[in-house]
Amino acid sequence: MAVEIYKSIPVAAILKANAARKQIAPNGYFNKLLLGKDKDGNYKEIPPNILGVRPWFTGTGFAIEAKDKALGKTIEKEFYNQNARKNQTLVYCVRKKHIGSINVMHLFDHHIYKNGKSTMQLINLKNNKEIINVNDLNEASDIHLKVAGKISIIPFFDRNGKLFEVVDASSTNIWANDESAVGLLACGDINVLGTFNRTEILAFNWTLGESRGLILLDNMADFAGTAAKNV
Repeated sequence: MAVEIYKSIPVAAILKANAARKQIAPNGYFNKLLLGKDKDGNYKEIPPNILGVRPWFTGTGFAIEAKDKALGKTIEKEFYNQNARKNQTLVYCVRKKHIGSINVMHLFDHHIYKNGKSTMQLINLKNNKEIINVNDLNEASDIHLKVAGKISIIPFFDRNGKLFEVVDASSTNIWANDESAVGLLACGDINVLGTFNRTEILAFNWTLGESRGLILLDNMADFAGTAAKNV
């Protein structure tokens, strides 16, 4: 399977993937990468080129409102774009039927349809035009993260290491702030023992301005993901 590996902030990653018509490797890809085991029950080694850009962003987007606060029409998060050298705001629009929900997380994977369109598009809210290149991105101030396709919704009462997914004989846990957040799920951070943690997923509000490793896939059909179930 052909992959492209690089580091970026989330909005630039979505832009790059859309332009290349490639999929950002979703959380399911990292389940297999990080939790896959050999016949002796030991974690499989991670390819050095992928390990070299750790920690990572996944291609699974998320959106959460502040703890115990009902969803409104939008979730808006300001971040610093290091390439544009200015603050920008990412805006996630809540679908009408979901407005009013409390303590839930919205999840959605980046994917490229056969017609070349993406499930995640960036729209400049000043002129309502799609952002298609770096210049467009750097000029924008308020950016609409337009999500097409399926959105999964899970209960999200516990933000301090809640059991997130059951993956074969393993499981992952998710951490988030009590504040609202939107972005790409992150993983591969260092734990208290000084090694990276294979089982912890981050949905923090500060990661929007952070540059992390990403993997672009030519075709998700080439990847047989490990089955996972949100709990």
